[in-house]
Amino acid sequence: GRVRPGPRAASALDEGRFEPQCPHCGAELAPGLVGEDAPADPRNVYAATKLAQEHLAASWARATGGRA
Repeated sequence: GRVRPGPRAASALDEGRFEPQCPHCGAELAPGLVGEDAPADPRNVYAATKLAQEHLAASWARATGGRA
């Protein structure tokens, strides 16, 4: 099924295991599409700032009647 793995362990990276693993069985995960209706879940500072920019642009557009 679908899972949202947490951050990769430093020990896994040290061992050269870069792909995220299933938290239930330990199998390597395959990437999948994320739907537009999925809740926002930024996983790093860069992603969080990009999400904040989207919110700022949307707020500006609502306040001014502009388009973002």
